[in-house]
Amino acid sequence: MTEGDVVGSIRKYLKDKGYFTYNLQVVTPSGMPDMVVIDTDGRHIYLEVKKQGGRIGSMQKYIIKKLKKRQCEVHVVWSLNDVKEIL
Repeated sequence: MTEGDVVGSIRKYLKDKGYFTYNLQVVTPSGMPDMVVIDTDGRHIYLEVKKQGGRIGSMQKYIIKKLKKRQCEVHVVWSLNDVKEIL
């Protein structure tokens, strides 16, 4: 399963549950998480999606640390099940 497959399954699941999501891969600088999820209560969740065995790059680690320092909710996920556990 590719990272794109994981992202697709997560997006479909979240859409079916009423969440709003958008993909940041195209519009953001290197290192930003792949997705932002906004739930029906306005909770913002940043998701860095990796395929099984995928690694977090040094710039991604740096950005995640910066976001968390600003009280942002950020998670690295490897599957749809990881997302379900977060929600």
